[in-house]
Amino acid sequence: MCSLSTSALAAIESSKHRIGVAVIDLDRGLEWHGGDAGPFALHSVVKLPIAWLALSLLHDTDPESGSATTLRRQIRSMVTHSANEPVEPVLRYIGGLKALGEYYEALDLPEMRAGLHPHRWGIGMAPAGAVARLYAALAGSPIAPAEVRREGFELLAKAPDYLRWGAKKLPASLDGWQSLIKTGWFLWGETEMRINSAAIWLDADGRPRYVIVMMFSGKTEAGRAQALQNRIGAELAVALAARALDPQARRWNCLDLPLERLLVRYY
Repeated sequence: MCSLSTSALAAIESSKHRIGVAVIDLDRGLEWHGGDAGPFALHSVVKLPIAWLALSLLHDTDPESGSATTLRRQIRSMVTHSANEPVEPVLRYIGGLKALGEYYEALDLPEMRAGLHPHRWGIGMAPAGAVARLYAALAGSPIAPAEVRREGFELLAKAPDYLRWGAKKLPASLDGWQSLIKTGWFLWGETEMRINSAAIWLDADGRPRYVIVMMFSGKTEAGRAQALQNRIGAELAVALAARALDPQARRWNCLDLPLERLLVRYY
């Protein structure tokens, strides 16, 4: 992460909570990682691959039937409004969590497959980097037909602002770009707040260009965790915009950082 944004790294490393961040440049195949590299509970960010698989199956069947209309309404509720109630019927349609694991295998995502919980969709585990690669696959893999990606992107674009945090604000320089975000949160037990954000950035031509994932776990209020992710997202936005607009933009070398900056979280 230090080679992408020193400011984002400082925000990540200065937090006393667990936070993992991963960024992928889909054009250049570059990845940046910061913070905790361990697995986090996925919660609602896992709704997107469930929706993609369901839409893919619908694409291969009768898309105009009454049952298809009902299922699409459930998928919309699950993705756009992050409702939990539709997840189980949509899972039944695709063949359950076993089918989701097979989908991960087809997308060549072994970490996602390994972290899949056998019975509960929300508490599967994966590192931020694995989630970023999942969303990169959903954004561009030929396994998901173009019509499915387009429909899924439209559902994400309609999400209300209160369900959007993280890399949500695009710099004015990226005119016509769009940030599509799937978020999730869960209060585990009485104190552990889990808050996640996974963003797909589309350029002015509608092409997926970046994926930005933030996973969080800690004893704090939801608003504070969201504010931290917004801060990190804003710093990453500046760095990614510079790269998008100028391939020769300033590139940080990790050795440019003073040692105390790199070790700030340990003091």
